[in-house]
Amino acid sequence: MSRGIVYAYVLAMTIAEVFGQVFIKTYYESKALYWFFIGWFFYGIVLYFLYLTYFLASFAFANAVWSSLAIIGTTLISIAYYKEPISNMELLGIGVIIIGVMIVGMYETPKAEKLE
Repeated sequence: MSRGIVYAYVLAMTIAEVFGQVFIKTYYESKALYWFFIGWFFYGIVLYFLYLTYFLASFAFANAVWSSLAIIGTTLISIAYYKEPISNMELLGIGVIIIGVMIVGMYETPKAEKLE
């Protein structure tokens, strides 16, 4: 098992989730129903890659990395695209999340190694 594949799947999930959230927020602002369905399409992509990830990594690891990247991605989009403000405490929280994911990643045993 290559950790690179796990990270590629998690990155694909993160990108799809960020797009999904952008389209659903666009639906919220415009009320054009097609944006809603486009957003859910991207969430379908998230579920597909999440399914694939569970074959290669533990539930805790996959969700920790995915959730942290999604938080970072949506925060960056909210600042850059939607011009939403972010507080110092929110930045601190994101920093703590990053540290937590690094700790989880350092001590994660890939599933293939667990089975041997």
